[in-house]
Amino acid sequence: MVNFRRAARRLSRRTGQGTVEYMMYIAVVVVGMAVAAYAFIGPFDQGYQAMKSDAQLVFQGAQESGSGEQR
Repeated sequence: MVNFRRAARRLSRRTGQGTVEYMMYIAVVVVGMAVAAYAFIGPFDQGYQAMKSDAQLVFQGAQESGSGEQR
């Protein structure tokens, strides 16, 4: 019975450990997301610029014939 109480006291002293581990996991995930975002910024920007130019071409031709007004 004495060993059980001693083990229970040791476990009760470790209450803050879960919080610290949780914050470390979150920090690792955030750093990983930042690295991934940095790696994909170039291709994402190129794709956005291509989509933007395609949309401009489509909207330039979106005019009803004879009305002179764009949709």
